[in-house]
Amino acid sequence: MTDNSVLFLKRKNKLENSEASSSIRSSYDSLSIPPEYDSYHYQNLSSFAWNRTFAVIIGVLLVVGVVITPVAFLIFPNFLWKFPDCNAYCRLQCTLLGFKIAIAAISCYFLFIYRSNATFPRFQPKKLFLLFISMAFIISNWVFFLGGVVYFRSLNYDELLDYVNSIANCVFYILLMAIIIIYLTPIKPKYYLTVVRNTDGERKFYAVGHLTLQEAAGWILEQYYKDFTDYNPYLDKSVFRKIHGTTTNFKFYNFGNSSNPPRDYCSNAAEAIFAAVIKNSGNRCNEQMQAEEEHDRKIKKRRAQLVFVTEEAFSYVRQLSEKEKRFIPSMNASEIACAIFPAIARSFHKYLKSTRQLHLHTTDSIQEHLSRCILLDLSARAFLERYLKAWPVITNEAEQNKTQYWSIIADTAPNQPINGETMFQLCKHETTLVVNVLEIPHFSISESYIDTADKKYMLNLDQQQSSV
Repeated sequence: MTDNSVLFLKRKNKLENSEASSSIRSSYDSLSIPPEYDSYHYQNLSSFAWNRTFAVIIGVLLVVGVVITPVAFLIFPNFLWKFPDCNAYCRLQCTLLGFKIAIAAISCYFLFIYRSNATFPRFQPKKLFLLFISMAFIISNWVFFLGGVVYFRSLNYDELLDYVNSIANCVFYILLMAIIIIYLTPIKPKYYLTVVRNTDGERKFYAVGHLTLQEAAGWILEQYYKDFTDYNPYLDKSVFRKIHGTTTNFKFYNFGNSSNPPRDYCSNAAEAIFAAVIKNSGNRCNEQMQAEEEHDRKIKKRRAQLVFVTEEAFSYVRQLSEKEKRFIPSMNASEIACAIFPAIARSFHKYLKSTRQLHLHTTDSIQEHLSRCILLDLSARAFLERYLKAWPVITNEAEQNKTQYWSIIADTAPNQPINGETMFQLCKHETTLVVNVLEIPHFSISESYIDTADKKYMLNLDQQQSSV
């Protein structure tokens, strides 16, 4: 794959957790990311900022043109010649025109200026087409107004008012076309996306419509942060990996051309590796299976112990009524949390250690969460929900900052539409999302029927063939 572009998304990567992520390396060697992508990423920040600024400038000019054009068409002729006083019909048309202009300006702002969840490396063809249509429409009307109205004075004020209302109606038709192209076209399923995370192989499937490569990348990352579970790098250091030593001690040397090794060298290396793998696969496979079962049993046991101890501790907590507060000494939620936490601390430590979550939760954070759950009158199960189940990526503190920087790597330009053969990567340091696009086929459905009159049946009463 070639280095075509970089995609920036609205979340900034936090480097404080680099200790956890530095121990994980991608196993997708065929889709590995060269280190020069990071340098390319940071060297092109100014160009992407300029693209964003240029797009905002064009959008502002479009909004100004939509707002200024109808108003100028009505006010400017009054400085050249005197029109009769505006009657009731004229005032009604001016009022409707004011509402149309306001609605059109707000719609243009959200379509062309409002910042979306993703900042793309290249301009979007759909929005460029709509901007071109809108600017051509505004410029052509200005040419007609200056030539046909101002110079030749061919329209009276009522006709000019109808003409300006027609311009506002055309603007609404352009906005309707923009909504269909930008928002409704991607909804209809046309392609099937397979997204695989390189660190743990988690896979998700999505159906999308007609999108460009960069639009598909932005949409996938929005789904990634809410659908994929947060990856724990310490899970790769499970206890059953300790039973594995080195698979082979063979070292192979090639004294010829390193780029084109001889066929004998490759065949000898393959045979040696195959023999070493076959020799060590039998016993170690059984040992790994037993170690995994033992590890799962230990986790289930400590989970059950944690749930029991926590429910037992919560059973001693009771909220006082208004009458009881007068006679019984009371405690606030923080004091209750500090009182019952020592009873569950040991079980908590064992469970978090067995599930490799000690680096994610500190004692202070657990006590703070416990205090909040007691204050909100939550049960013990609700308190343990954070620690017993996997949470999405967005819940990770490193993923909650304002901006995240991702790189898109593909063989085609990011502003090109996806097709059934598209494959690209989304990369951020040690995390890589491999996306494969499949086109949904066209389904040709024909009509058929069952002729019940021609279907005849019989009973087979042969006892030798019957199973009754």
